[in-house]
Amino acid sequence: MGGIGRAFAKRARALGMTVVYHNRNRLSPALEDGATYLSSLDELLATADVVSLNLPLNAHTRHTMSRAQFGRMKETSVLINTARGGVVDEEALVEALETGEIAACGLDVYEEEPRIHEGLLRLEGTKAFLLPHVGCVHSLSFPRTSAEADLRSFPSSSLPPRSLSRSLAGH
Repeated sequence: MGGIGRAFAKRARALGMTVVYHNRNRLSPALEDGATYLSSLDELLATADVVSLNLPLNAHTRHTMSRAQFGRMKETSVLINTARGGVVDEEALVEALETGEIAACGLDVYEEEPRIHEGLLRLEGTKAFLLPHVGCVHSLSFPRTSAEADLRSFPSSSLPPRSLSRSLAGH
C-alpha cells in the first residue's frame, strides 16, 4: 500500500470502514496504521466491500481486474479505479456489472482514454459512476489553478475580483 493507498485508507477509516489491503510486500505496522494485510488478491476480492485500485500500469498489472477477478468479488462489491485505466478490463467490468457479479464501479480513468466504453456509458448513473481524471488535484494546486483559470477569463484591461486578488496574494 503506497502513499495513495494509505491516503485512501485514512479517508475510508474516517467513514467507519475497516481497511484490508494486498500488496507485494507487507508494510511495517506503522505504515499499516491498523489496516489488515491479506496475502493474496483473491482473499482481498472475496473479503472487501469496496475495492480501490491504487497501482501503476505496466505489463504485469495490465488487466489486473478481469473476468476471473470480478467472479471472486461479492455481488454487493464496488470497484473504484483512480489508478490507470488499463489495470481494468472494461469489457469484463461491463459484463460483471450487467450480470450482477458486482454492484457498481466508480472510475476516473479509462482503458482507452479519452474513449469511454459504451457499456459503461449505458450504465452511468445506475451502476457506473464516471468522472474525469483528477489525479493532479492537490490542496496546494487549488488556489493557483483556480486563480489562473479566473485570470484567463478576464480581458487584459479588467482587474480580477477582490476574492481572486486575495487568493493570488496568499490571503
